Amino acid sequence: MDLLAAIRIAVRRWYILAPLIVLSMLGSLAVRDQVQPSYEIDGVLPIVSSYVSTQEATDQLNRNSFVDVGGTSAIMATLGDSAEIRRAVEERGGDPSYVIGSASGAITVAVRTDSITRALATYRIVREELGVRLDTLQRSTGVPAAFRVTISDALAPTGGLASVTGRNRAMIASLGLGLVLSFATCVFIDYLLSRRRRGASRENPGTSWTSDDQAQEQNHATGEARPSNGPYTNQGAG
Repeated sequence: MDLLAAIRIAVRRWYILAPLIVLSMLGSLAVRDQVQPSYEIDGVLPIVSSYVSTQEATDQLNRNSFVDVGGTSAIMATLGDSAEIRRAVEERGGDPSYVIGSASGAITVAVRTDSITRALATYRIVREELGVRLDTLQRSTGVPAAFRVTISDALAPTGGLASVTGRNRAMIASLGLGLVLSFATCVFIDYLLSRRRRGASRENPGTSWTSDDQAQEQNHATGEARPSNGPYTNQGAG
């Protein structure tokens, strides 16, 4: 059956197709409501150094190789992307699927998860885990505490955005499937009705058909329109 024939059947059986389409729309809305929205937060963790006011303190600070915030942020972002840190974040209740990077002497963190509370907790845990490791690295190289660089939380996000992309995608997919099934059901019902009509005509050869009935049968079989020529009666046996 070609597309044109299917469209003709859909038009002829509109009273069957219309309720099916409505049910498909209601079903897609129900599917959308079942999908939980996701929440997104994006934050920046700057690498900051201690404030010094004397030349001696400045020299001491400069002996810390981590004072190069550009290099340090890249190192910490790489560390934050490791399996070790992700496992630690997950063990503390965070979402290990965060995205981390570095830019302009800062660490960038993006979190997408199923609740704003967990998203904010993930961001905080990542900052804390990286902060501990940065301090450990400096301590292991003999940098005094007063001259160590730290990860600041001054720009930590306090809220996030709800994303409905996943919900809309599920709704569109279910609606598309529902429309396809609606058209298929309509064509199948038309086939059953047409077959029953043909069976009834064989059992009752004297049954009168109108030209419109005949045209619909020919339409269904060939997809070609037939003109209406008025009443037509099948010739019965005898």
